[in-house]
Amino acid sequence: MNRTGSESGDRPGPGQIEPHVGFEGLKLPPPVELNRVLSRLPGEIAGPWTRFANALLSCGTLPPVLRELAILRTANRRGSDYIVGPHRAIGLHLGLTPDQVGLALAPAERFAETSLGSPSEVVVAATDQMLDLGEVDDRIRRLFELAVGRDLITELAMVIGQYVTVGLICKSAGLEPEPGFTD
Repeated sequence: MNRTGSESGDRPGPGQIEPHVGFEGLKLPPPVELNRVLSRLPGEIAGPWTRFANALLSCGTLPPVLRELAILRTANRRGSDYIVGPHRAIGLHLGLTPDQVGLALAPAERFAETSLGSPSEVVVAATDQMLDLGEVDDRIRRLFELAVGRDLITELAMVIGQYVTVGLICKSAGLEPEPGFTD
């Protein structure tokens, strides 16, 4: 199987989301409604955008569990229920614990009381600051570099920005969570 996830090497059409490398064994239904919305966009927009989105999921250097934590936090903070269900399943498949999922889905005021003693807590704090302020303060940046790694804050910002965009698309199109992903 090649990087696009297809046997033949054919890429999905514009606006279709490709399978992701590293998600072997994960059985998720395709995001039908999101694909339907994206299929209405010109290929010059949808194609590069979905390749970028898939690169973040397949080729990034941010640890996948922490990436999914940031995606869940972003989707939760932005009220993007369409995103939460699938990414909860992806995160658990990749090794997120139920406690980490709970951390990502906790109300901001409840999270503010955490110690920031784990990489998960630092990623959630960095995600919150990026969503609230558009940046991270020096303390969170230092904690992030120690807990996660240098130079990964930029990739985290890209993941957060991508899922803010996905959430806006889903909400503006009035998408409800796909069957099987409602709480």
